Amino acid sequence: MEDNCIFCQVISGKAHSYTVYEDEHNLAFLDTNPRTPYHTLVVPKVHSRDILSIDPEDLQSVISAVRNVLDLYREKLNFHDFQVLNNCGKYGQQAVWHTHFHIIPRFKDDGSNWHPLRRDDLIAKIPEMLAGLKE
Repeated sequence: MEDNCIFCQVISGKAHSYTVYEDEHNLAFLDTNPRTPYHTLVVPKVHSRDILSIDPEDLQSVISAVRNVLDLYREKLNFHDFQVLNNCGKYGQQAVWHTHFHIIPRFKDDGSNWHPLRRDDLIAKIPEMLAGLKE
């Protein structure tokens, strides 16, 4: 646990949250700055800075917790459309330095649309990008 981490404070009960799911290793709670109703954060109870520093077993566990929350929302709320995302690093828009995943239920006309922009300049560089991975 990290004293200055808000998610560690939530896990320890020092900060309030609206828990929707909990198991031995993970906690899921409603985001207090939601994009849509039931926007949920799923966090491992052990502190790790980001998805690149989390222990692989803890990562598998938190992904299983994400799936459990998705199943809960499908079964109890009849939700079927979601975005699941992880922000990693400053330029990846990570705001809290504790590994976490967002579950964002999606609804018709929910006003939270994200559409990738077509980037012909990047599409043209795909062969170069692949070559860089094979070197």
